[in-house]
Amino acid sequence: MLLVLLMNVRFSQNTTLNKKLSLYDQILLSKRLSTLLENGYTINKALQLISLDSKQGQLAAYIEKSLVQGAYIDQIFMQLGFSPIVCSYLFFSRSTGQLGKSLGSASKLLIHQQQFQEKFKRVMQYPLIILLILLCLMISLKFFLLPSLQGLYQDFQTNHSSTSPKIFTSIDVIITTFFGLMMIIVTTITLWGLVKNKLSTSAKINLYRHVPVFRKVKSLETSCLFSFHFSSLLQSGIPIKQALQIISEQRHLPIVRIYATKMIQAIYTGKVLEHTIQEFELMEDELSLIFERSLKDGTLEKDLHNYALLLTETMLEKTTKVLSLIQPAFYLLFGVMIVMIYFSILIPMFDLIQQI
Repeated sequence: MLLVLLMNVRFSQNTTLNKKLSLYDQILLSKRLSTLLENGYTINKALQLISLDSKQGQLAAYIEKSLVQGAYIDQIFMQLGFSPIVCSYLFFSRSTGQLGKSLGSASKLLIHQQQFQEKFKRVMQYPLIILLILLCLMISLKFFLLPSLQGLYQDFQTNHSSTSPKIFTSIDVIITTFFGLMMIIVTTITLWGLVKNKLSTSAKINLYRHVPVFRKVKSLETSCLFSFHFSSLLQSGIPIKQALQIISEQRHLPIVRIYATKMIQAIYTGKVLEHTIQEFELMEDELSLIFERSLKDGTLEKDLHNYALLLTETMLEKTTKVLSLIQPAFYLLFGVMIVMIYFSILIPMFDLIQQI
């Protein structure tokens, strides 16, 4: 009762939030709620306790008020800016009854996201500086240095068999190609940001499966999320058909939802599940093998859970590998550019010296 009175005194005036939570606040809230729930607190008691904190008190009061008004915990977290993947953990906790464990898994996922963002920022600091220098160098080379060298060379040119004009042309083509690629990349990213939320899930699946990089990333992600959530539902004692029905009713993971719906249809039409999974473009091939073996052995929930953990490690490993290649790639590009500038000046100068 004392907690409720204190909460009402401090936050009755303002229990609405005007901005989404930062990643740090998301992690802090998830870890606190998970710890309290795992230690036997109810969700209301946990929120009342957090409401006494000066930093997240208003947030806790807002969540409790929304719960009292009938909103689901995953819907509230979505409004607060949590990613759909994190909210999916909370959605399935409605069926498993393991909100504390789901929040713990969500906080681990957010911590991985935070670590990735920090590594990405550190890795991209020098490459971005190098990219800016490259842009300045190429602009100077294309619009100032090359025209000057070409004009100077034409004034003194007597030997028509010289290689200098070919070098000038080649460098100009390389620079133009570089600028063209930069424009294509920027335009593609901008357009994707504008149309991504307007595309249907089927259109996104069709797009992802035609782009090798996207296909692999989405295949790992979809297989991991489906395996984890499906195994969690099965471990809670929910039958396969009902578990698939629950997955098909969520809105946080559209691709997983579509695949779950197709699996339900396969069950009703008498098709074998592993054959249906093989038809999914954004599912790993191993998943159908797990279904084929584990359904016979009766270890489906255990095998899917371990497979989800394995995929998580695989994605972290691949992400780390990609990050480790970014800086060397930019350094190599910068080195090639310096060599190109050097030869664009040196070779024509040798030709001019020979003709004087």
